[in-house]
Amino acid sequence: MLSRYDSVQDTVPICALYGAAVVTVEGIGSTKTKLHPVQERIAKAHGSQCGFCTPGMVMSMYTLLRNNPHPNMEDIREALGGNLCRCTGYRPIIDGFKTFCDTPVCCQNGDGNGKCCMESSNSHNSESDISGSLFSMDDVLPLDPTQDLIFPPELLIMGKKKAEQLSFQGEKVRWISPADLKDLIRLKTEYPNALLLVGNTTIGWFKEEGITVGAGCSLSVLKDVLLRGIEELGPEKSRVYQALVQTLQCLAGQQIRNMATIGGNILSANPKYDLSSILAAAECTLHIVSKDGTREICLSEEFFTDFGKTALRPDEILLAIDISHSTPWEFVSTFRQAQRREFAFSIVNAGMRVSFSHDSNVVEHLDIFYGGVGPTLVKARHTCKELMGRKWDEKLLVEGTQLLEEEISVPPTAPGGREEYRKALVLSFFFKFYMQVLLELQQREVSVNDLPLEYLSALKPFKNEVPQGNHSFQLVPETQSSSDPVGRPNVHQAALQQATGEAVYYDDIPSVKGELFVSMVTSTRAHAKIM
Repeated sequence: MLSRYDSVQDTVPICALYGAAVVTVEGIGSTKTKLHPVQERIAKAHGSQCGFCTPGMVMSMYTLLRNNPHPNMEDIREALGGNLCRCTGYRPIIDGFKTFCDTPVCCQNGDGNGKCCMESSNSHNSESDISGSLFSMDDVLPLDPTQDLIFPPELLIMGKKKAEQLSFQGEKVRWISPADLKDLIRLKTEYPNALLLVGNTTIGWFKEEGITVGAGCSLSVLKDVLLRGIEELGPEKSRVYQALVQTLQCLAGQQIRNMATIGGNILSANPKYDLSSILAAAECTLHIVSKDGTREICLSEEFFTDFGKTALRPDEILLAIDISHSTPWEFVSTFRQAQRREFAFSIVNAGMRVSFSHDSNVVEHLDIFYGGVGPTLVKARHTCKELMGRKWDEKLLVEGTQLLEEEISVPPTAPGGREEYRKALVLSFFFKFYMQVLLELQQREVSVNDLPLEYLSALKPFKNEVPQGNHSFQLVPETQSSSDPVGRPNVHQAALQQATGEAVYYDDIPSVKGELFVSMVTSTRAHAKIM
């Protein structure tokens, strides 16, 4: 049973939906009954043209409003991060959805004198007859959470009953949903090579020294829990949490994070997945369970034996992960470089942690992990060993760079290529980590070298901005007939049907007997005359 409303646009096995209430775009509103405000506003704001992406946009926004009836623009940007539009463009979609924000957001159509359009008495320039008002929100349906669908009572009742094992047998595969942990252990012993699929099963609790997160905890819930921990613990004790949240914000999109789990991310054993490097640097502990009992493993490069493989036995299950608080003189950072900020595997990622003797810049312990420089996670063991006991100064930076250059090698035959670029990223990440820690030590008034001002730009974080833009058009003359639509920003006639899922496309029409297809071909004789 879903504990929250999750927008999912990835492929989900239908057997995994047992006990869940699935809501589609057709279920929240209709032109024949009543529209949902999200459907109405995306249509009125000209946010739908071909309509292929519209149901997904609508459901992502609907999900956001079910979980947060008062979103801000960053909430909307994140909610739509997994939705692609290829014809409309994101401006009109954002324009329609930002009307749900409590704080008015300027449409950027200023009056030419630095004055916001919202402060202007008119929404257009009467002298030039140029308007920026493409749609009106007058008389739109208000958002009323009391009118939304309720979770089916029969599923609530079913969820309170004792769980039983479910089995679905197909032609080529069998799906088994265990009743509880004991049942899962027995099944894993019986079918050691069976694939374990988990999604949205949250187990997590705070302890005095950290937090324990169930392996089945979704990445979205993990992010929410970590943000709550950051707020409760303060910046000094939550450095590991801050680094994890920074990584989670760039990991795929909201829809994927709703279903992907921390356990799945680790056990995929893909060095391009960003969580393993920071979890290893934080010395997280893995709780493993099997029919033989339980054991604990400190997550490190040794846990990953090869690409896609771990040190777990076939009958073992990853149960939970311990994530510790950071100590007062401990600094943790994570880095990644990819072709895009989101929805892209990292080319190289890194997790780094250093701790100092109290009130000094002498390195007491150092961990540096890299992903994307080999088939498995890599630790710069020799570099870390050589730099311990040293002062955090420019000499350490120079020697550390030399040591890393010698220790971390990316062979020309490495999958993905770009070995020289990846080598450069290894050194640049260490440089950024050095700068971040140096700045922290300066703020604590520890005796360290001055930080050159021109270097500070390396520490500026990247920030995902909400797409912005404006659109204006020339008003039609008063003499133009009211029935003439040319030049008027009228709502697309099929927009409402597209927003409700009622629009019928070619693929929705059943094929008929004797159906023919047309396709473009090249002629066998160019410029010939057809007789």
